[in-house]
Amino acid sequence: GDYQSGHMVALCGIKVLRNSRGRPPLASGRLHLEVTDADGQATTVRFGLYDADGKSPLADRSALPVQRFSETIREHALRFVPASWPSAGRYVYYINGQYDSAVEAGTYTLVINKGPEYRQVVREITVAANETSTVAVQLERWRDLPAEGWYSGDDHVHIRRLDPAADADILAYTQAEDVHLTNLLQMGNVSGWHFPQYAFGKAGHRYQGDYVILAGQESPRTSHRGHTIGLNGKRFHWPGQDYFL
Repeated sequence: GDYQSGHMVALCGIKVLRNSRGRPPLASGRLHLEVTDADGQATTVRFGLYDADGKSPLADRSALPVQRFSETIREHALRFVPASWPSAGRYVYYINGQYDSAVEAGTYTLVINKGPEYRQVVREITVAANETSTVAVQLERWRDLPAEGWYSGDDHVHIRRLDPAADADILAYTQAEDVHLTNLLQMGNVSGWHFPQYAFGKAGHRYQGDYVILAGQESPRTSHRGHTIGLNGKRFHWPGQDYFL
């Protein structure tokens, strides 16, 4: 349409027919995946499973739920596909040591990643029809920075925590990316706030081993004067009518 002159063209009488006759169902098997760390303990990881065309099977319920803005998903699309990611696919799952799912029989590329201190695993696997294919992977660590006194952290993560029941899944997600200190920021603007945290200060700290999540804030936050980040505050500060001051 020509929006400047105010003229519009509308196409009428179009019908969309959805054909339910898809391809015949293919034979399927089961994939049982077990991932351990360098010490042989079950560990959380990010992994991808791709066929020859880069397509991924739908995630099973054994994949961890991950928050993406206001929705909870089990299949996560990488915003940027790393050059080392050996597939045309970009969908990944997060698992807490084990994954069990029915998939179409065939050959897949399995990719497993856990932050920058573990070597990436790339393996071709075959799932046979009407059988359970068990795949065991032990990660190899090329550097142990916490042992040297250095811990990874992220000061800018937006995940809402409405109550303590959300903590276990969030901690598992951050462990899969091997981020030891994660600051979950309640984000504000002049009209209100988003990604709320149920508690600030020590009441909002949650630990699992040497991994921790805690509450912070990204506010004041404007397109006029920039964004500010406050970490580990005792409460959320929202200046209300004095927002631009």
